[in-house]
Amino acid sequence: MYWIYLIIFILAVLSPELIRQDFPLIDEERAEELAIFFLGTAAFLIYLIKEKQLIWNIKEKQKIQKEASIISRNLTDSYSYIGEINRKMDILKNIALGLPESSVLTPEKEKEIYDSILHALYAFSKSKRIIIRFIDLSSHHTIKEVKSNKKISCGSTNEEIVKRKERLIETDYYFLIKPPRDINNTTVCIAIAKQNKQQKLEDPEIIEALASQALFLFTFSQKAKR
Repeated sequence: MYWIYLIIFILAVLSPELIRQDFPLIDEERAEELAIFFLGTAAFLIYLIKEKQLIWNIKEKQKIQKEASIISRNLTDSYSYIGEINRKMDILKNIALGLPESSVLTPEKEKEIYDSILHALYAFSKSKRIIIRFIDLSSHHTIKEVKSNKKISCGSTNEEIVKRKERLIETDYYFLIKPPRDINNTTVCIAIAKQNKQQKLEDPEIIEALASQALFLFTFSQKAKR
């Protein structure tokens, strides 16, 4: 590009030497002026074309950088999502492997499994205020509660929980999740405190599965104590 400007500059400077005679319609001096004018115009037009091309290249570069940034962000989100899924799968696998394989269930082992279920509920619900409540369907009495914090309460009575047929009940402050089936006239309700009223519960099906797991563990422990 610089060579073109250099050639035009040299031709403009040497035009008096290159043009040494008159032409049929114009004299020598006027021909030199026209030659310099056309060479200058050509240089200016080349400059404008290159400036537009430069602006276009800059816009294309910015567009590519923006697309690359979006792709990079999407990849980061995808890797984070995959990492989150793998972590959740590991949690579920640990719970499954932690279930008792025989009729022997010590209080320590039972507490360990309940803690694993609570840990899984933390991961899936992103809440640290959780209650696992086991309810007798005949008397509506609470048989057992496992809490992440002793001071928390779900704000709903057992009668209300049992009466509702939905497996996912949402209040202003809590999500209440029940398993698909009861065992031995007993059900379980997992109460998860909301962080705000607009919060939506992620993975409700998996939390239902955890509720079933907790109910199975409770039934198994009751049977083992007899």
